Amino acid sequence: MWFLAAMLAMTAFLSWGASLIETEFSFDNFRSGRDGEVEFYEAYRDSFAHEENIIQIALKAETATIWDSAFLATVDHIFQAIDTIPNVDSVISPTSLQYLRWTGLNVIRRPIIRYNSAKQIEQSKDLLSSDSILYSNFFSEDRQYACGLVLVNPEIMDTDARDDVSREIDKVLESIEYEFIISGIPYIRTQYVGVIKGEMASFIILSVALTLVVMFFLYRNFWGVVLPIVVVVLSIVWTIGFMSVTGKPLDMLANLVPTIMFVVGIADTIHLVTRYQQDLSDGLEGELAMQSTLTEIGAAILLTSLTTAIGFASLVVSPLAPIKSFGLYAAAGVLFAFIISMILVPTALLWAKPEKIRNSKGWVQLKFWEIYLDRLYHFVKRNPWPIVGGTVALLILCGVGISKVSFNTYLLDDISKNDPAKVSMEFFENNFYGSRPLEMAIMPKEGHRLLDIDVLQDIDTLQKYLRSRQNISPFLSVVTYLKTMNKLTRGGSRKQYRLPETQAEVEELMGYAYLSDGGGKLLDRLMTPGRTMGRLSARMSDIGSYAFADFRTGIDSFLQVNGGIEKFDYHLTGSPIIVEENVEVLRKGLFQGLTLAFVLVALLMGLLFKSVRMLIIGVVPNVIPLLVTGALMGFMGITLRASTSIVFLIAFGVAVDDTIHFLGRLRIELSEGRDLETAIRNTVLGTGKALVLTTIILIAGFSMLLTSDFGGTFSVGLFTTLTLMVALFADLLLLPVLVRWSGVGKDRSSK
Repeated sequence: MWFLAAMLAMTAFLSWGASLIETEFSFDNFRSGRDGEVEFYEAYRDSFAHEENIIQIALKAETATIWDSAFLATVDHIFQAIDTIPNVDSVISPTSLQYLRWTGLNVIRRPIIRYNSAKQIEQSKDLLSSDSILYSNFFSEDRQYACGLVLVNPEIMDTDARDDVSREIDKVLESIEYEFIISGIPYIRTQYVGVIKGEMASFIILSVALTLVVMFFLYRNFWGVVLPIVVVVLSIVWTIGFMSVTGKPLDMLANLVPTIMFVVGIADTIHLVTRYQQDLSDGLEGELAMQSTLTEIGAAILLTSLTTAIGFASLVVSPLAPIKSFGLYAAAGVLFAFIISMILVPTALLWAKPEKIRNSKGWVQLKFWEIYLDRLYHFVKRNPWPIVGGTVALLILCGVGISKVSFNTYLLDDISKNDPAKVSMEFFENNFYGSRPLEMAIMPKEGHRLLDIDVLQDIDTLQKYLRSRQNISPFLSVVTYLKTMNKLTRGGSRKQYRLPETQAEVEELMGYAYLSDGGGKLLDRLMTPGRTMGRLSARMSDIGSYAFADFRTGIDSFLQVNGGIEKFDYHLTGSPIIVEENVEVLRKGLFQGLTLAFVLVALLMGLLFKSVRMLIIGVVPNVIPLLVTGALMGFMGITLRASTSIVFLIAFGVAVDDTIHFLGRLRIELSEGRDLETAIRNTVLGTGKALVLTTIILIAGFSMLLTSDFGGTFSVGLFTTLTLMVALFADLLLLPVLVRWSGVGKDRSSK
């Protein structure tokens, strides 16, 4: 009773902590700093304006083209309204574009687009037609969409204020009758985080509901239905409460903790309830039945909890802080689930009347379990070679599938093709260059200066090459500034949109910047004060990590052949670069942790049986589900990215649990003096039912995740479900064969 009272007190305390849990969906936390990439990016970001704070908005004209006065007036009104939203730094809209004309030392400005009369509209058309770059930046090729840019305060990119900006923009746009499309990293992050938060809550509720239905048919009694769910809920509350009181907020990875608690809590409870019910059916009463249950499977549950906790704790080797903390808190949650199960479940079952549990009318009490499990035992005994041969064939097939696994990641990999965020992003890629920032730092080498005419010419050549390789927007750079100023000071002719011809002209045009309003601030966005670093900034389509790697390689080759490499160094940077770098770091960290977990679990199994052969046998059934998971990813064309890599840890935990329960029961049977065949048969009949029941219930819960539009959630549901089935077959078909061949208990068989 003291244990129960302590558990209730802890539950009250951690429930209070869970009620105070904070959320932090910050992408900055997922930066490893490998090879100084993050440090360079942060220094670059401190020197220049943020490149990822732009929201793109496109409005569609109801008429044949955008050249309609009512439509242009609406565009002007909408972007002016958005400009008043808190934390919107500035707005660049089609109707705010200005025509600049240089007169002596002054710059005359007037709007490019005027729409108060048919004559003004025709003049606006002519002005834009003379500047194809400007036209393509703000109007779609079919002239049906007008596009504007909203620059959000970069300090709020990972705060709730970013979501407030997105919601306020939605309100403004929903007040008009025109069709609109919105995208950009701040807005996409708001949608991304919203999907994660919403689906986490809804799928937990749906999974619990479906699991309750399945357990009702299996057990048909209060304890068999409600008790597992209570253990799961308490485990989640304890874990989230523990995170809260230790200062850890819920982030994108920590959201997986409830899923893990669902697996561990259900499995532990089902094994206890099923074994207790079996002991009651064998004629034992009350405390004797519970004593038998704890003796039979208590150690196995402890060992499965330890091995699963070790698996998650092994993530401490990851260089990413969120991965480390996820592993440590998941490990703590696994141990919490063990403590709750071992205190609450035996106490609750002893409170219940034994006859109600013994005589329940659920499917778990039907005779077919023993009949079919006995048939399974004899089938495996008669067909060891076909089973091993089938396993070898499966492993060969897995090798083929794994060779097809793709590592080609995209920024919106986890969002379905029909999701509004992805549809919008593809629209801007097809019509307005895309949303992916492209940032390049240019650093002159010794003996060269950023504003040397020959350096500028090489940068200009590089910009033209880059735009010829991909659909890239015009660059924001000192070269673009000088070309624009050259055109402006020479009458505005399109032919004058070029670099000045002499160094003196370069210095003259640079001086004009400080004479015009805002010119100095513009230069601060293009180069550092000491002119030791220049900036090339643009937008491009999300072409995938494979194509971008080729793109990077092409830059090196181009500069080697066409010059420039001896005059300046360049460094591609920006948040997409960091994301791609960290996806690779995350994958390697997960597999390093998984390897470490395998080694530790294998050692535990070897110590359990004091046999090297059993060490190997215990590992084989746990490898197969992981290989099958990897192969299915390859055959199904699912990219191995951050969200899908996590699946392997969950798969490992599920597979190890089944194996330990099987081998733990086998060890008890052998220690009681039974020969090997009798021990294997009793293990299949005794533990087999609990393994099957656990698998059925967990599949019911995880199958709800398959309805998700979020790729990470769908992958967890799909591959965990498949892993559960593969792990069950590996432990009930292959494991008995390997145990027979190992010679464990052979001395007892001869006796």
